[in-house]
Amino acid sequence: MIRFAWKSLWLEKTRLALSTGGIALAILVILLIEGVFAGVEEQATAYIDKGEADIFVMQEGVANLHMASSFLPPAIEKDINDIDGVKKAVGITYSNTAAEIGGNRIFSYIIGFDPQEPFGGPWEMSTGTQDISPNEVVLDKIIAAQNGVGLGDEIKVMGRSFKIAGLSQDTFSIVSSITFLRKATVAELNQRPKSINYVLVKTQEGSDPKSVARWIEQRFDVNALMKAEFSQSDRFMIRKMGVDIILAMSFISLIIGLAVIGVTLYTATLDRFRDYGVLKAVGASRFQLYITVAFQSLTTALLGFALGLLLGYLSKFAVAAIFPELLIVLPARAVGEAFIAILIISVLATIIPVRLIDAVDPTVVFEGA
Repeated sequence: MIRFAWKSLWLEKTRLALSTGGIALAILVILLIEGVFAGVEEQATAYIDKGEADIFVMQEGVANLHMASSFLPPAIEKDINDIDGVKKAVGITYSNTAAEIGGNRIFSYIIGFDPQEPFGGPWEMSTGTQDISPNEVVLDKIIAAQNGVGLGDEIKVMGRSFKIAGLSQDTFSIVSSITFLRKATVAELNQRPKSINYVLVKTQEGSDPKSVARWIEQRFDVNALMKAEFSQSDRFMIRKMGVDIILAMSFISLIIGLAVIGVTLYTATLDRFRDYGVLKAVGASRFQLYITVAFQSLTTALLGFALGLLLGYLSKFAVAAIFPELLIVLPARAVGEAFIAILIISVLATIIPVRLIDAVDPTVVFEGA
């Protein structure tokens, strides 16, 4: 029966191509919308995810970087460095505000770092330097291009002018970009010249970061979160800031896409109604009919899924080349969920047609022959 099912499917190449193409387009839409949402989250938490810190220390009661205020005493940076298991603790200053760039006001997260420290600042430079002076700034390269500024130009942050000394890579997101200044400079702009806002901690090899984090919390009455915890907390905050609209679009696209796939498979099965009727007329059992229909539906669905996945990855690279500010991420979780969903839909889409075929008098398929 499997051999018959494959030959029957392959002989009707046009129908197979149309069904496969329809499913592929539905899968493409599902993956792209899911990919945009995942890309927004990845861009927005890049500072946390791509830095070297294992632990992020902040004021007690604070659990975010985005849209949060945390103030710590300057001495805590040195005190944390003295803790067993800590390789390096680096304090940063932070503010979220609008920067005036090329005559436009752009919301940005301002990170104040020490260029002499091994981490805390830009993790990848596009051009220029991150060894900035108190009157210089590192700006995201996409923001710079969008606003027509470059190295040597000036921008304003909280009313003060800074010269662009470097352009950073991978620090742009639809939610916001990251702008880097000197740590002391951001403290002055925050009108708290002797404070820091967060401490980034890298633990020693062989130590348990979770144990170090708990010890920091107990000793200093602060909140110390692991990198994954801090990133997840920020992603939840980002959704609350309005990106949940994209999540809703993703869910709607999933429902519509699966409905299209189901209708496509259902229609393709009904189009072979006569073929299945002939099988029944020559003595095929109900089980054999189910196997034949299920095989053809699954084959069509899997071919469509494979083509849609290929188109998804090609689209990802095409979008990156044309719109570098738009990041599309195709997480394995989303691909796996789409794969499981299409398997379920393909099976369900065969049940009703087979029940219809099973209820038909086999002699009907020969009428008018």
